[in-house]
Amino acid sequence: MSEYENRLRVRVMGVLVEMQQGKPKMLLLRLAPFGEMGEFWLPPGGGVQFGEPMQVALQREFEEETGLQVRPTEFLTCHEFISEKYHAVELLWRVERVGGQIRRGYDPERAPTEQLIQNFAWFSYQALQALPLPKRYPLLDQEQFWKI
Repeated sequence: MSEYENRLRVRVMGVLVEMQQGKPKMLLLRLAPFGEMGEFWLPPGGGVQFGEPMQVALQREFEEETGLQVRPTEFLTCHEFISEKYHAVELLWRVERVGGQIRRGYDPERAPTEQLIQNFAWFSYQALQALPLPKRYPLLDQEQFWKI
């Protein structure tokens, strides 16, 4: 993961919550362990390219990673992640599905054998809470993320 080390990265992430079997559920991706982090669950998203509007980056990244086309509907928050090797400014948006078929996606910048995305799953609030915090993205248990 050296391409992400020792530099500032701007990321966008989409929070998709839909009603399933009478409960709100959030779509999360499971990343393969890398660097100092083990297996990790987080919302779909990724890096903003130079000159690319944030909402366009979010739509592109969401489709690459999940096969779903989304529309950003509300800016939720900004989160800064800093560790010894990594520094990211992450902008989270609520999104709604507008098309596509869900599938485990890919990172087009990586070789097929080096893909980080291992799986996707829909989490209820209770299932999310059952994941230990080091294994999941912080903030997702806040009420503002669960509105539909």
